[in-house]
Amino acid sequence: MRNAYKRVEAEFLKMARQNDDSAIKQLSYGGSGRTPGGWIDGTTACVAVLAGRDLVIGNVGDSRAVLGREKDCIRLSTDHKPELPKERKMIEEAGGKLVFSGCWRVDHPSLACRLACSRSIGDRKFKEVGVISAEPDVRTFKLTPDDRFILIASDGVWDVLSDRQATEIVRERLRPISNSNHRSIPGFDVLKRRSTLAAAEVVKRALAAGTTDNVTAVVCSFVWLRDS
Repeated sequence: MRNAYKRVEAEFLKMARQNDDSAIKQLSYGGSGRTPGGWIDGTTACVAVLAGRDLVIGNVGDSRAVLGREKDCIRLSTDHKPELPKERKMIEEAGGKLVFSGCWRVDHPSLACRLACSRSIGDRKFKEVGVISAEPDVRTFKLTPDDRFILIASDGVWDVLSDRQATEIVRERLRPISNSNHRSIPGFDVLKRRSTLAAAEVVKRALAAGTTDNVTAVVCSFVWLRDS
């Protein structure tokens, strides 16, 4: 997974340095990233890979993965915030500093903007002065039949909802089929639809709670067969 992050970062920065419309079109993105100096935006990247019962989580930035269990939840990733001691050390060693403006942000004398994450994919201006990183945290978890779903969401969700609040929203949407034994394709179709609705409900609740950041949520649900 670390190699995958490295490849994505390298390709992203390569395209960012190109100053032509073809690079923009390949990324299917417009807006503030289109500048005379090239493509300067970035993104978080929280990834879940399931291999048998092994759940591998990779994370760069402040999107977050949370495991919903039968009655509780477990945070699977670390938010890469600049105020964390390890992140702050990296920033300060590169000549940067932390500035509080609504939240702690990465600042550098040579940059005209600030960033609320200490790691990301892209953000080439920050990478050029070394104040942020694209190195992911990668962790592996062994799933059990008590594990019901994964919720991955951007910080617009976590700014206004706790892990427990967000996972309870998902649990409410999945509860009608949480104890079912679906072996057929239609059963999994139902699960997929309910997972999509659960993610949409998390977004809806975050917006209702007054979040001011971008909001994205994805839910991946598990069905445990009797012989699992």
